[in-house]
Amino acid sequence: MHSIRLRRVWLTAACALACVVGTGAARADLVFSMTPASASAGGSGSFDVVLMDTGGDFNVAGFNFEVTTSDTDVTFTDITINTVAASYIFAGDSLLAAPVTGSILENPPSTAQDAQAGDYPADFTAAAIAEGGEVGLGHVLFTIAPGASPGPVSIDFGSATSLSDDLGNQIAFDNSGGTLTITGGTVATPEPAMTGILGLALIIGLICRRRLYLNQ
Repeated sequence: MHSIRLRRVWLTAACALACVVGTGAARADLVFSMTPASASAGGSGSFDVVLMDTGGDFNVAGFNFEVTTSDTDVTFTDITINTVAASYIFAGDSLLAAPVTGSILENPPSTAQDAQAGDYPADFTAAAIAEGGEVGLGHVLFTIAPGASPGPVSIDFGSATSLSDDLGNQIAFDNSGGTLTITGGTVATPEPAMTGILGLALIIGLICRRRLYLNQ
């Protein structure tokens, strides 16, 4: 039910966005961005999607964003309202967040390397964002495949990304992608039991060597 409602809410917004992106000439004062993130091969991590106001005052009553990567070693697992870098735009007033987890992940159409999320205020009152302000739009969780090669991975915003005001009008915006860094995997350490066996074998070897020396 959650995903069906979310798809219906944002179908019109996604279509209208194509017209906004198509102009490409106007400078927008609202900017989607991502916080840096890193995780080791076989591990997991997270990053925030934030909205920055670089000029003017805006009232935002709805958003949608799509994060995507071409690296199949990265799997997006969830998107929640539990943002860390900045307070969530509709904190305490989310219409679409799951009650327990706070998930706003749209599934489908979200897939392993392409995740979408969006939300509206429950009381339909737009959130005011002042010039220089920053708000959180989503906390993105991901995993890294075991054996993934270390290095940077590009994360981009997809075409489903959009903003709307309280009248349903589209708000122009810019976006800047981010980078996720995969670090080396965890080096395995010997189990305590194995360490004890190796130590015992070393002691026995030294005793045998000493006996051979004394019997010569």
